[in-house]
Amino acid sequence: MDWMTQYLSRHKEALEKLDPLDIKSVLYTLNKARKNRQTIFVIGNGGSAANASHFVEDLVKGANDAIPYTKFKALSLCDSVPFITAIGNDYSFEDIYVKQMAPLAACEDVLLGISVSGTSPNLIRAFDWANNNGMDTIAITGLQATTTEKPSIWSKAYNRIAIHSEEYGIVEDLQMTILHMLCYYMMDHPNA
Repeated sequence: MDWMTQYLSRHKEALEKLDPLDIKSVLYTLNKARKNRQTIFVIGNGGSAANASHFVEDLVKGANDAIPYTKFKALSLCDSVPFITAIGNDYSFEDIYVKQMAPLAACEDVLLGISVSGTSPNLIRAFDWANNNGMDTIAITGLQATTTEKPSIWSKAYNRIAIHSEEYGIVEDLQMTILHMLCYYMMDHPNA
């Protein structure tokens, strides 16, 4: 088997191990936030940050176009480079999400963290803050976040989806598969 066939085989295997019940639980949490007019904050690093931005765009534009009444309120905390670098410079990189979220978030808002490893200190700090302030938390991570002895957003989240791979490309691909699935379900079921 050549390299590309092997990669596609690993990709397919990880896709087939996704648990639909975990995805439905996340869907329920997001729809509850929409109906209660709560805000969904989305965070990640690197490729996961790009996926966070992509998801918020799809949710606020695509899903909201299809939903007749109560709309999603969502914000990617990955997008303001001036804000992120100011916080990183004046405080620390570990605070880039907490310092953005703290003045905006309310009890029962949602924090969705997207990560391959799930162990980045800025994500951990944001999840600790969210949990301590009554927010719902969701983690979509690669397999290593479920098995590490380090603190991880996987262990801190109320809802979680495991992508059964440790390869960042496969994990990031399947992050978007899951996030697109959530958006498309809500577009096709606006009264859910």
